[in-house]
Amino acid sequence: MRSQMRWRDVISKRFDRHLSNRRRGAWALVCAITSLLVLLGGRISPAAAHGRFPLAGQIVVDPSDPMRIFVRTTYGILVTEDGSNTWSWICPEAPGVDADSEDPAIAVGSDGSLLVGTFNGLSRAPDVCAFAPAPGAPTDAFFVDIQVGTAPNILRAVSSNGVASDTFEVAVWGSTDDGANWAQLGVAPPSDVLALTLASAPSDDDRLYLSGRGGTVGNYEAVIMRSDDAGATWQRFVVPGGDAETLPYIGAVDPVDPDIFYVGLVRIQDQEVVYFGLHVTQDGGQTFTEVFTRTSSMPGFALSPDGSKVAIGGAEEGLWLADASTLQFAKANETVVRCLTWTDAGIYACTDQFVDGFNLGLSTDEGATFTPLSELSSPCGPPTCDASTPVGAICPAEWQVERLELGATTCGDGGAGGGGGTGGSTPTPPEDEGGCGCHVPGAPSEAPPSWALALVALVGLRRLSRRGAASAS
Repeated sequence: MRSQMRWRDVISKRFDRHLSNRRRGAWALVCAITSLLVLLGGRISPAAAHGRFPLAGQIVVDPSDPMRIFVRTTYGILVTEDGSNTWSWICPEAPGVDADSEDPAIAVGSDGSLLVGTFNGLSRAPDVCAFAPAPGAPTDAFFVDIQVGTAPNILRAVSSNGVASDTFEVAVWGSTDDGANWAQLGVAPPSDVLALTLASAPSDDDRLYLSGRGGTVGNYEAVIMRSDDAGATWQRFVVPGGDAETLPYIGAVDPVDPDIFYVGLVRIQDQEVVYFGLHVTQDGGQTFTEVFTRTSSMPGFALSPDGSKVAIGGAEEGLWLADASTLQFAKANETVVRCLTWTDAGIYACTDQFVDGFNLGLSTDEGATFTPLSELSSPCGPPTCDASTPVGAICPAEWQVERLELGATTCGDGGAGGGGGTGGSTPTPPEDEGGCGCHVPGAPSEAPPSWALALVALVGLRRLSRRGAASAS
């Protein structure tokens, strides 16, 4: 069942207004200073850092092992094999992700394999180490969404590339072996459709939905493409209110009725979300009803496993819940919400370290309270991987800087669950400069010493701008 809404990625590169630029700038400044000091000490390379503000944007639970959880962040992919007791970090370079500009869709197959959609195709790791291009999937296509089917081993994905003005090359891809091999399904949707999200009905793997922008200049609309035969044919429907700046993102399809699904309509002006509307259809996309609206971003969405309840959340609005039968929403929690996933274990939420004191939580009482599962400083390094794998070859060196930026100073040698090293090449942990370690949770209240500020001004302006540019925008 689809439990997350991809409209979260529309605003994932932007900072929410509730957290001031001053606080984010302070974090960027402290981290820049720390990284600069280590750099001058000759222990790391400036190319190793990931410069975007650290946010989590997607949570995926292994369908065959609920203790195995993956979290996509702006600085890589976090993974726990034991239900959150220990966390490892997969550097974005291993699956081929550009961390400065990409928020990739991730999915986990029934065999535990990890799939990552990138600007350059699908990347797959049968474990957490050996990422490689997925056979059969093009390596020159941008994969914007990945879906897990209900039948064993079935995965779906959609690629969406611009060809010319208002002309796009969109294709739906399928795998019947947990992503080990891929082939294009059916026929391509109309070329005027820019695909944004993909959904498959949990009760019918042949029922597919695509959302996107359709039309041409002056006549743009929010469109839903529906297929009842796994992409062999498509029907076109319109979500009212869409235009060039107001785009549709599918949240979830009801687990029992394939005609019921939810769409978020998001309007962005001057890089700000100025309108969000949750729409529902009960006739497969022929008509839509708006059931929830706000003037700020609501990046979190999830259905309960049985489809009886709907959860939605945002940074400014907190968490809201409703019965699917009435869709009368009530606030459940003030927690900052950046993403949601609802499983039999409860509601998982990406939160805000600076506001909530943790960046990932689990609620077992339908959102009334959340138990922290991780903080920014929780990862203890890369998983244990052979040096011949991308994770083993690349991530240990990247971790030298990342652990400082995240404040991950409590994990001994930097290994989580035996991680932190790769086939005997465990990286030497950098020393904690002056006790700082760029511990993110404490960064807003820590004032860097004047000598360090002078050092940054003289030597580290380029490095500082790389980390702080986003917080000033």
